[in-house]
Amino acid sequence: GDEFRNELRLNLRPFHVKPIVSHEIKTEYAREMFESSLMRPRARVLLTQGKAPQDLNGLLLVHPDDFHVFETVYNNVAHDDEVLPGVAGQEVALQITSHSPFTVRCREEPQHGFFFISTDMLDLLLDRHRAERSKLKHTAYHAATEFLRSWLMKHHSKVYVKLFVNLDDDFKYALLNQVQIQFFKAEDLIC
Repeated sequence: GDEFRNELRLNLRPFHVKPIVSHEIKTEYAREMFESSLMRPRARVLLTQGKAPQDLNGLLLVHPDDFHVFETVYNNVAHDDEVLPGVAGQEVALQITSHSPFTVRCREEPQHGFFFISTDMLDLLLDRHRAERSKLKHTAYHAATEFLRSWLMKHHSKVYVKLFVNLDDDFKYALLNQVQIQFFKAEDLIC
């Protein structure tokens, strides 16, 4: 509700993404090559698929005008859709998973800056607003599964299913269309 949104707004802090580390470059020619548009990295990695967030243990948000700055990648392949526009780190911050299920890159600096709330502070707020916790968790879980489903349908030829490796792409597509996608934390027991 409004009370939760106001408390969340009060607890958001400006966040500065670490700049790309520049290495000492010995020659002028090498410096020019490194600084050319061909050698300059196009995006900074904020979260890495399969790893626990280190510097970004919480939610990273941007202003709605800046939703385009995040790029979500799965298995090293970018996808047009985003998990939740303008948000990064929600799966771990809301304890859906222990490790980031996607790589999230920053394409450019947002005009209005980044805003951050740590997982600990978010937990404190959500403990006071239990209904909001379940809504946020459901929204983030649904968004992540839909992103993955969309990625699988678009890139089904890149999916390696060992049992079905020799079958054609149409069969793989039909099989993946029937798959139910679920996320689990690393320590969860799956029966």
